[in-house]
Amino acid sequence: MIRKDLAWYQQLCKQFIDNNNDYLYDPKNKITYYALQKSDISEASQVGSQCMARNPFYLAIGMSAEEYLKDIVVTCQIAADAGISSVARDSHGNMVGINLVYSLFTAINVTYGQESFERCGQKFTPFLNALVQLLKTTPWHEYGDPQRIAYIDDLAVLKSASGIGIGFILPEISVALAQRQGYTHITGITTEKILEGDANVLPNWKVINSIDVASIAGNDGKEKAFESIARQGHLRLQWKLFIT
Repeated sequence: MIRKDLAWYQQLCKQFIDNNNDYLYDPKNKITYYALQKSDISEASQVGSQCMARNPFYLAIGMSAEEYLKDIVVTCQIAADAGISSVARDSHGNMVGINLVYSLFTAINVTYGQESFERCGQKFTPFLNALVQLLKTTPWHEYGDPQRIAYIDDLAVLKSASGIGIGFILPEISVALAQRQGYTHITGITTEKILEGDANVLPNWKVINSIDVASIAGNDGKEKAFESIARQGHLRLQWKLFIT
């Protein structure tokens, strides 16, 4: 995202919130945003798997887009049912970004449950282990009912559509949709370093838990699955809680 355009993106999001709109149009970049529908599941799954294919964490465990597709289809179905996820389409009608959101209760009991381990296979186990560890060691009782906390599962923007605010606007729309449905908090995990200069972009996020990426064991319980990424500077999987 280009920082000089931040005020423009914030203005668009404020417009969406203040007018209680169902969709948002960015005339400068010709991008349309709206809540994820069941008819979007197939295309949203493809966008998510394509973006996953270039994610360093998935590359480190040898997970391909095709292997991940089976899991993200299920996630998209769950997200569509929740009604608080969002998508972005360009002027040609092509989906270029997704933000999959649903209740934390569902994440704890369904998305990262045993079925997910079986569905994704052994390659994905180190990543799931890290997520489950974060879930189990976070003091959720301090923040209320997990059924009223919205969980951001996946934020994905195609490389061809990067730099035009999609990654900023999608979560803001999902936050607004969640608030309309009575969710009290928004929570999510980031697997990228947030630069010190970007702190003012997310002023209301509070880190409540984190895990050292370099310590995550692979399938053999010994090999450190993400050690190479840690050496590159991606030191932590950080869980961030948005206080609404």
